[in-house]
Amino acid sequence: MVALGKERGVSFKGIRSKPCTEELLQRVDAVWCMESAHAEILQERYPLLSDKVELFSPDGSDIDDPYFGSKQDVRLSFDAIAAIAELRINVLKEELTAAGRL
Repeated sequence: MVALGKERGVSFKGIRSKPCTEELLQRVDAVWCMESAHAEILQERYPLLSDKVELFSPDGSDIDDPYFGSKQDVRLSFDAIAAIAELRINVLKEELTAAGRL
């Protein structure tokens, strides 16, 4: 993923995963999960904050983790994530503009 990002001008420098905790959920507006199993775990673990947890893909589909996959699998996941990120960014821009915050 890092090599593919570099090819496409995306740097992952400084990006590290960290556990999702109750404190983290209280500080953020949303947590987007790549797989429904992960979203379900967080929603069960933190029921009072479960409304902040959703799938990254707006259509509710999972984005498979290509960790053990081929380079083509990584490319497919990268492209899916990039397309959904662009969609999410555009929706957020529209919401912020409508609220007079952008």
